[in-house]
Amino acid sequence: MKNFYLLSLISLLSWNYANTQATVGHCGTSIEDQLQIRDRMFQNREKMENLIFPRSGAIRYVPVNVHLVAKADGTGRSKLTSVFESLCAVNEIYLDQEIQFYVRNVNFVNNTALYDNPSSDLGASWSRSISNSYRNGLNFFIAKVARAEELGVLAFYSPNGDYVVTGVHQSQLLPREAHKIAHEFGHFFSLAHTFFGWEATTYTCATPTPKTVSLGGSIFDVEYVDRAKRVNGTLNCKIAADGFCDTPADYNLGFGWNGGCNYVGCAKDPDEVLLDPMERNIMGYFLSCLDSFTTEQKAAINRDYLSAGRSYLRPNFTPLGSVVGNPVIVDPQANSVTSGFNSVKLDWEPLANATHYFIEIGETVLTNKNRNFLTRRTDTTLVDLLPGKKYAWRVIGYNANNFCITPSNALFFTTGQFPVATTDPQASLIYVNAYSSQANQLVLEVNIDRQSSGLLEIFNLEGKRITSERLELESGSNTSTIYLESKGVYLYRLSTPDRVLSGKTLVH
Repeated sequence: MKNFYLLSLISLLSWNYANTQATVGHCGTSIEDQLQIRDRMFQNREKMENLIFPRSGAIRYVPVNVHLVAKADGTGRSKLTSVFESLCAVNEIYLDQEIQFYVRNVNFVNNTALYDNPSSDLGASWSRSISNSYRNGLNFFIAKVARAEELGVLAFYSPNGDYVVTGVHQSQLLPREAHKIAHEFGHFFSLAHTFFGWEATTYTCATPTPKTVSLGGSIFDVEYVDRAKRVNGTLNCKIAADGFCDTPADYNLGFGWNGGCNYVGCAKDPDEVLLDPMERNIMGYFLSCLDSFTTEQKAAINRDYLSAGRSYLRPNFTPLGSVVGNPVIVDPQANSVTSGFNSVKLDWEPLANATHYFIEIGETVLTNKNRNFLTRRTDTTLVDLLPGKKYAWRVIGYNANNFCITPSNALFFTTGQFPVATTDPQASLIYVNAYSSQANQLVLEVNIDRQSSGLLEIFNLEGKRITSERLELESGSNTSTIYLESKGVYLYRLSTPDRVLSGKTLVH
């Protein structure tokens, strides 16, 4: 069989989110990766087969590190609010097994290679490097595409790097992709496809069903309908396909099936018994039907969660209370005409239980191309605006386990035509140290004697701006890490409302 056809078969998948139009796409988790995934499930089951998982009512909180990837200049990044909406929907899917994902870190990554093609050698290298710096949760990357050479691939899990990647095309809405993300998180927790083994073989009713299929250079037993069927003395359903006896035999029957969520096709097992696959299983390939896991799949997820290799998923975490409402704006200037443009302060009242505030700002209206940044404070000062421009903005409060929040309506202000002098009678004291700690990585340490906002810009020696990043500086020591695509000498500039500091540094 041609390699192209093989890749097409292994990738094709369509996902759907409740009450929305189906979003067609492909799962890009490879044959080799699935072999590793299934082997890990078998090992976990052998070590913890007698482990019982009674419902206790106690939620197991799993940390997620969200990596929002943009081009080197900071453009193209997906909206954090869209990611939050998707994770909310994923949590609904995992709730019945008492698992909930919480946001441990949000990392803004400016890296064109990773943004354009996370599955390339360079993109994968960056993904592994960043994941190694965040070994405290499930690493979840959101880039432009998952695999540039196969634009239909919307997501994949890499067991070698232990991270999940999803691609967000301009024509797609991330909140509709919850079941796709739940599927890849299933791979992360050791689940293979329900039809594992049939990725490279197309079932046809015109020929007898084989007893084995080949995949990745290996031979695998075909799964039978009979759950008590034994092959060479071993229970067939425990070793064939995905290795679960409560996921019915499925020979990739969702591929090309247009009959809804009730398969009534002609597929038979080697004993000539008609197949009745589980169309709604999240690890399957039926269109617009995916919504659930089986009991054995849930047990495998829990075994993987409790395994020694997943200890980092079990930190001491105390969930916080709900964040209710939207922040009340303190300074009327943030909703009118400002006195200047080079220093505009946005100020709001704190929300109960909010630990972070997410700010969106755009020219004239809020769109998918908004600038956005995070802060732990209840104010921020913008220092890189244009004169005489109308800006739309809003602020959203959240905490690690409460991020299912409906954004408020936008507020507006128009900048003045002239810069304004700082109202601070004494400039802040700042010390900046820039150094390279790892390959292609720049660390900026900023010590400051008061809270402030800043714009960090990185330039090459030709004066071209490589990247820029909004910083919310707390009183004391602050650290920011920037990932650059190549080694060399770079210039940096940190602009705050009362001063500008610049310097040169070597990135190895």
